[in-house]
Amino acid sequence: MRAINGFHHRAERLERGFTLIELSIVILIIGILIVPMVRMYNIYLYDQASRTTKERVVLMSSAVAKFMTNESRYPCPARRDLDQTNAAFGMEFDNNCNPADISLAAGTCAASVRGIGGALCYKGTAGNRIFIGAIPIEAIRTSVGASLYSAEDIIDGWGHQLGYVVTEALTQEATYTPYGGKIRVLDENGNPTARMNDDAHCGRFAHGDDGNGAWNADGYQVATCGTAASAMDNNNCDDDTEFRIGLRNTQAGASHFDDLLRFSKTVESVFWAQNPSDQTSIYNLNTQNVVVGSVATPANKLEVTGGAIRNDNSTVITGTSSAPSTLCGTTPLGATGRCTLISRITGTGQIQCGATAASEVMSGLSYSATGTNRPGTTCRTATFTNAIPNQTCPTGTYVTGMWTDGNVICTTP
Repeated sequence: MRAINGFHHRAERLERGFTLIELSIVILIIGILIVPMVRMYNIYLYDQASRTTKERVVLMSSAVAKFMTNESRYPCPARRDLDQTNAAFGMEFDNNCNPADISLAAGTCAASVRGIGGALCYKGTAGNRIFIGAIPIEAIRTSVGASLYSAEDIIDGWGHQLGYVVTEALTQEATYTPYGGKIRVLDENGNPTARMNDDAHCGRFAHGDDGNGAWNADGYQVATCGTAASAMDNNNCDDDTEFRIGLRNTQAGASHFDDLLRFSKTVESVFWAQNPSDQTSIYNLNTQNVVVGSVATPANKLEVTGGAIRNDNSTVITGTSSAPSTLCGTTPLGATGRCTLISRITGTGQIQCGATAASEVMSGLSYSATGTNRPGTTCRTATFTNAIPNQTCPTGTYVTGMWTDGNVICTTP
């Protein structure tokens, strides 16, 4: 019986479980292990979001550059307050990039359909105005290829829309100029950045993990923009012509900065390509007219002003390509008496003989410009005075000219 009773006592002790002290120790150990794991996981999530944001800002910079190359202008912004179910999502706010078409006055922002914030802003003084909104991803896809980009490419790693700012004059082909940027970009010390001097063309930006001034994928503003005095990155959400680029600083206060921005000053366009058929010649990709010189709007496919066109035989055309004047010989280049007036060849001027004698005939074009009635011609006195007899060339030859004595010149092909 003692042995049996002793067994029961041991079983009761085993069924009793852990004491509170024992449980506390276990929980404490688990907590010590979990805290750094949670911290590491949060760091991992932030790194992933940051990497996604950087990749998409760079990707959209390339997309805007491709649009500019195709359209010879920058795209206009899209509205920030639309989701992907709206037909106007990702489209330029106006086909003509004209704020008057949507009754958007200078210095104002269009009201959001969500009731909070400005969906599209038109800021700056006359001649220096800019647009601020969302990246027009659907307009870009239409221009450069729908398969290259998707609507997700304008969403940063925290679920916010990437912002887009562009100089108004550069959204029109007629007013585009490589030196027409009006966006001011400063560093954390308030100085112009190394590449921008109040003349950035356009910019793409993310509002960071705090989301101040950002809009989410559904077209709602995540958080209103604070004052520049409360955080440096608030300069990038106050919808004006000035933006800041700085080092990341998560401390609260005036130096706080968690935005990511990328600005463009110029876009190098490719205008020439190698001919795939022969791999030696090149052709021009520009669909408009081309000018070599100072004419702003050439009227012809190729114009040359202020100089001459010269081939490998040193034949030179002077004047302009749209209004050439003379065709000159080899050496000495452009020497007096070595040029023929093109107007004499084209028929718009006189090309005749007979100034010296009525019996003169023209035997060719001349470099000489002397003689009232025969500039640019070679005239000789005919050695025949009777009517030219009927003549034929031998079989296998053909007439290529006539001598001054009236006989034809026959040439074998």
